[in-house]
Amino acid sequence: MPAYVITVLFAYVLYHFREAGPNPGHTWLGLVRNLTLTQIYCNGYLGKYLHQGLTQMWSLAVEGAFYVALPFLAYLLLVWVSRRSWQPMLVLGALAGMTLISPAWLILVHTDHWFPDGARLWLPTYLAWFLAGMALAVLQAMGVRCYALMAVPLAIICYFIVSTPIAGAPTTSPASLSEALVKTMFYAVIAALAVAPLALGDQGWYSTLLASRPMVWLGEISYEIFLIHLITMEFAMVYIVRAHVYTGSMGYLFVATMAVTIPLAWLLHRFTRVKDG
Repeated sequence: MPAYVITVLFAYVLYHFREAGPNPGHTWLGLVRNLTLTQIYCNGYLGKYLHQGLTQMWSLAVEGAFYVALPFLAYLLLVWVSRRSWQPMLVLGALAGMTLISPAWLILVHTDHWFPDGARLWLPTYLAWFLAGMALAVLQAMGVRCYALMAVPLAIICYFIVSTPIAGAPTTSPASLSEALVKTMFYAVIAALAVAPLALGDQGWYSTLLASRPMVWLGEISYEIFLIHLITMEFAMVYIVRAHVYTGSMGYLFVATMAVTIPLAWLLHRFTRVKDG
């Protein structure tokens, strides 16, 4: 949270002095909502609390909601389902059943107009993603193995499938129900396959690559990169690439953004991380 709060406050100060198109979240109420990770709990989120430098932060609101729900999920799985004994197959079955919450929720919010439109970004939509990670933790405890030679190609195939029109436009909240269902479930599979070899004991090339010192270092500051990359990308677009939004070279913009982002992310991480001991 310290790094997040600093980023939010910096964004509100920065965009007070510069114009970057419509910025409905740039209000005192928007500041409070973004600081408390409650910006998505409303009707008309895009026109009320979305801030130009913080448009990615909705996902942290979802993540925060998961951590609030996690003790209840753990009680349900380990006390109610497993009866206070380690029964991994029962837990896996319960997790598989709970993944149906995501499609059920999507059907509900796309067909029942009682819910605010922000409900499409709430935790139930993405619960399957978190449950996939919980399932990997159970499989790890069971000693199950997964190898990158199988998982990574499957993840790539799923990625290309979900990049087709069946998943709709490149947005976090597709307009149609079918597109939302496809996107949510395929993303869960892709994420699980990408992480599975690392969680389930593969010691091959994939693990070696991601355990290399440069990748570990980038991994340590990846959260801070996530926090500030929109602000630094806008800076790179205006002052380095000198191109309008959705124009110019994507590769050039990526390199310029990373060149600005990585040193600042390291500084943010360095001064806000939890110290050992």
